[in-house]
Amino acid sequence: MAFEHRNEDLNSLDSEEDLEKMESEVEQMSRKVSEYRKSLPSNLSNSVISSRRSNFPNIDSLGFRTTSTDLEEPVVSRDGAHIGGIEQESRDSLIQLKERVYENIATLPLVVERMRESKERIDKSISFSGTTIHPAFTRRKAS
Repeated sequence: MAFEHRNEDLNSLDSEEDLEKMESEVEQMSRKVSEYRKSLPSNLSNSVISSRRSNFPNIDSLGFRTTSTDLEEPVVSRDGAHIGGIEQESRDSLIQLKERVYENIATLPLVVERMRESKERIDKSISFSGTTIHPAFTRRKAS
C-alpha cells in the first residue's frame, strides 16, 4: 500500500507539473492571440492597400503620405513659428481621401478596358458607313 501511495503522489506531482506547464502554455497562447487581434486590422488594411498599389507601381512618387506618423508631424509656417499637429478631423479626412485615391487607382485598369472597348465599337460603326443610316439620325441640310 505504501508503494501505491507513493505512486499516486508521483502521479499527482507529475499531473500538477503538467497542469502548470499547460497553464503557462495557455497563457502564452492567449497573449499571442491578443497581440494578433490587435495587429490584425492594421495588417489587413496594409495588405489591402498593397494589393491595390500593385496596379499602380509608382504611387509613392505622387507625393501621398503613406504612414500615420507623417500625418502627426508638426506644421511650421514660413516664418518658422510652430503651428502644431494636424487635428483629428483633418487627419481622418486625409486618410479617407487617401483611401479613395487608392480605390480610384485600383479601378483604372477597368476604366481603360472599357474605353478600349468603346473605341473599338466606334471604329466598327465607322466602318459600316457604307450602309444606310436611318433618317431620324441624319441632320437636315439647311437650304
